[in-house]
Amino acid sequence: FPTTGKITLRDGYTQFCTGVGTGDVETLIEHSAGANRQFLAIGSDGVLYQIDTGSAVSRKTGLANGRAEHIEFNNNTIVVPSGANVPFSWNGSSASDLSITLSDSVNPNTLTGVHAHKNRVYYWTGDSQNFYYSASVDTFQGNFTKFPVGLVGTFGGNIIMINSLSIDGGEGVDDLLAIIMTSGEVLIYSGSNPGSDFSLVGSFRLAEPVEEKRAIAKLGGDVIIMTKEGYLPLSQVVRQDLVGNKAAAISEKIRGTVIAQVAETGTSTGWQIFVSPDGDKMIFNYPTGNSNDLYNQHVFNPIIRAWCIFQNIPAVVWGQFNGDTYFGSADGKVFKVGGNADVDQDIIGDFGFSGNGAAGFELDRVDPKLGSGDQITILAQSFASDDHFILVPEEQLTHLTNLSGGPENEVMRADMVYFKTPEGGRVFSVGSITFCGSLPWNNFDNTVSRLLLNVLSRSLGNLSL
Repeated sequence: FPTTGKITLRDGYTQFCTGVGTGDVETLIEHSAGANRQFLAIGSDGVLYQIDTGSAVSRKTGLANGRAEHIEFNNNTIVVPSGANVPFSWNGSSASDLSITLSDSVNPNTLTGVHAHKNRVYYWTGDSQNFYYSASVDTFQGNFTKFPVGLVGTFGGNIIMINSLSIDGGEGVDDLLAIIMTSGEVLIYSGSNPGSDFSLVGSFRLAEPVEEKRAIAKLGGDVIIMTKEGYLPLSQVVRQDLVGNKAAAISEKIRGTVIAQVAETGTSTGWQIFVSPDGDKMIFNYPTGNSNDLYNQHVFNPIIRAWCIFQNIPAVVWGQFNGDTYFGSADGKVFKVGGNADVDQDIIGDFGFSGNGAAGFELDRVDPKLGSGDQITILAQSFASDDHFILVPEEQLTHLTNLSGGPENEVMRADMVYFKTPEGGRVFSVGSITFCGSLPWNNFDNTVSRLLLNVLSRSLGNLSL
C-alpha cells in the first residue's frame, strides 16, 4: 500500500465470526445510536444476525436474501432489503417492519434504496424514474409522496443511486441532492423539501455507472461513483463535459485496468466503494471473474493520490465497527482486517532497512512464457504500486501493451520462488534486492531470516541463527 515516501504491506485479516448462514455474508451494518454501537450482518439465508460479540445471534428471519441497503437515522438503523421485503428498522434491541404507504400505490416491498438528506428520508425502487419522500422530517415511515424526475431528465434510465453532494457555489458551501440514473445522467437539486422548495440546479452527464447501489461513497463533501470509464468524483461532473469527466477521474492513473474490469465483470455483484474508518484508504471492491480469487480491490490513498491492488482478500462486502474494518465472505464468515496474516497465511517482510520492506525495487517475477512454470513454487508475492514502479524497457513493448500481454499492474511484482533443477539442484530466489535489508532487522530475529534459514537448512542440514 503506497504511503508518503514508502510502500507498506497491506494488513492481513483474522476470522471474527462464523454462522452468518452458510453462504455469502452479503450485508454488514454498524448500528450507532450515541454510545450504543452494535454490529449486524445479513447472510444469504435471509436472516439478520447481531455479531458484535463474535457470535452470530439471529434477530430477524424471513428475508428473501442477504442483500440490503441501510442508513442510520434518528437513532434507528433503517434497512431496505433488495426489493422483496418491506423495509424495517432496528432500534438496538428489536427489528420492526415499517408501515409505508406510497402515493402511487406501488408496493413498498419493491423498494431497494434509501438515503437521508437534510433530515428527510428518500426511498426508491431502482426500476423507475421516481423517488419517494415524506412531507415530514425526522420520520422514516408513514405516507411517502412520489417525485418523478423523468420530466426533467433527457437521457432516460432509472434511478440507481441518490446521495448528498457538498460544493461551494461561490456563496458558501451548498448541500445538494444528487440523483444518478442508470443512463449516466445526474440530476442535482437544491432545497430541503421536494414538495415546496426543490429547485433543479442542473442536469449533468457522466459515463454509465456500474449497476450496483453500493458503487458509490462519500469522500469528504464529494461523492465518488464507479462508472464504465473509471471512478469519478461527482464534483467534477458538474464542472466539465462527458469527455472532461474521464480525465478528472481519480482512477485516471489506472484507467485502462478499471475500464477493462468493468467491461468484464461490471454486471456481476460485488462492486462496492468503502472508505476505511481512518480515512487513509478508499477500497474499490470488484468481482474478478476468477474462481481462484473471486474478489480483488483497487485501493486508493486519497492523501497522496496513489493506487495499488489488494489480492487474495475474499470480500463479498465491506463494513466497519468501532473504528475497525471488516468484510463478509463465503460460508457465513466475517473477517476483521488487521495484523500480519491472512488467517493462516503469514505476511512476511513488512520491515527492513532498505525501503522498509523485503520487496522494494529491482523486482523479479515468474513468467510462464519462459518455461518450467509448472515446476516453480511461488512462496510469496508483493505487488508494486504503478505510481512508483515502471517496467524495464525490454518489457514495455508499446504504450498500450507489454511483453506479458497482461495488465501492467499484474506484472509489476516480486515473486519469491523455489524450484528443483532436473539434476537435483535447488533454486531459491527472493524476488527483490531489498530482501537483504530485512535480514538484520531486530538483530536477525524475524520471519525473513527464519525463512532463509529454513531454505538453507533444507539443503545443508539443520542450521541455527
